[in-house]
Amino acid sequence: MAKLHPTLWRTCRMLSGNTRLELFRRVVTHPGQTVSELAAQLKISLPRASQELRRIQSRGLLQAVRRGLHVQYRPVADRLVSTARPLLQAMQETF
Repeated sequence: MAKLHPTLWRTCRMLSGNTRLELFRRVVTHPGQTVSELAAQLKISLPRASQELRRIQSRGLLQAVRRGLHVQYRPVADRLVSTARPLLQAMQETF
C-alpha cells in the first residue's frame, strides 16, 4: 500500500470545496483576475473570496500580486512546496 503524503492529502482535501475549486479553476484558466472580479463571478462576498484564495495560496498553488488597491492571483507553484508544481500542472491540464 502506498504511503499517503499528508501535505498532498491536505491540499487535495482543501480543494474539494466547491467554492475553492471554482476559484482555483478561474485563476488557472484566466490568470491575473482580482479578488473583487472573482467574488462577483461566483456571487460570493469579497471577504469570503479573499479568504478562500488565501487558503489556496497557502498550499503553494497561487501567487498574489498587489496592484494598488487590488490583489491579483496567478497560478504559480511555490518552489518551497514539493507537491505544488506537479499538482498545479495536473490541474492546468484538467481545466
